[in-house]
Amino acid sequence: MLRNCKVARVLPRIADCAKNDRSAVLRA
Repeated sequence: MLRNCKVARVLPRIADCAKNDRSAVLRA
């Protein structure tokens, strides 16, 4: 259960990072 909670919290951050990386690449 604890692991699932941690993963659920981390996934949104990873998604945001991925979006930022994609936007940065598109801009460049």
